[in-house]
Amino acid sequence: MGRQEPGRDGLEYRLKELDPPGVVYDTWFIPPQDAGALPIGLTGEAAAFVARVQRLGPIYGGAVPEAAVRLDLRLDEEAVTRRDGVRARTHRLHARGHVLVEAEDERAVPRLRLVHSRPRRPGEAWVLMGGGADG
Repeated sequence: MGRQEPGRDGLEYRLKELDPPGVVYDTWFIPPQDAGALPIGLTGEAAAFVARVQRLGPIYGGAVPEAAVRLDLRLDEEAVTRRDGVRARTHRLHARGHVLVEAEDERAVPRLRLVHSRPRRPGEAWVLMGGGADG
């Protein structure tokens, strides 16, 4: 992945390039660019997963971390996200590195962690609210 154009907040690098800490950032999904490119017969949970990754792809610059998928699944359970745009704003904050998702394993409920200072470039440390640097 290359650099994205700086936005109004001046963020130059995508989340993937900044290598966030945690196991939920070890796996990244690249959504199919063309919905017609999906395997024939894809149904049920697999089709729903691909559709979710396709929807999240543009927010995350084309590479969707497992953290974003887990966050989105958690947001499915929250009634407030269905009525006032909380889902989209939460994903934008996450994609820009202002919050990170934490979960110890695949069964753990994902939690949001506020970021005190995100790296300005790859290789720099993440500084999280309430406790030191990670990364």
